[in-house]
Amino acid sequence: MGCAKFALAVSDAIGDLQHAVLESALDQRADAAVDALDKAVAELTERSAGAEVQEAASAVREASGQVRVALAQGREPDLAPLQNAGVRLVKACPRGRA
Repeated sequence: MGCAKFALAVSDAIGDLQHAVLESALDQRADAAVDALDKAVAELTERSAGAEVQEAASAVREASGQVRVALAQGREPDLAPLQNAGVRLVKACPRGRA
């Protein structure tokens, strides 16, 4: 699977997380969505050696961690950093290359 497909999976996972948070920040779906996002980012970083992709993936991981902390504390997470990092990751992935 190429970088672009993994970036799309990360983007989808971010969307799933946004929906889960909007429905209920304390719902288990939000935790599952963060787990899915982390898994997609881990798979992408294992398959891509590009520095720009690695930096963008790191930004997604950091933002995901902030969301996880907010959820654990019962707060509504700020999703803007995660959205921005996701866009950065999608832009960093060249089409068809891992």
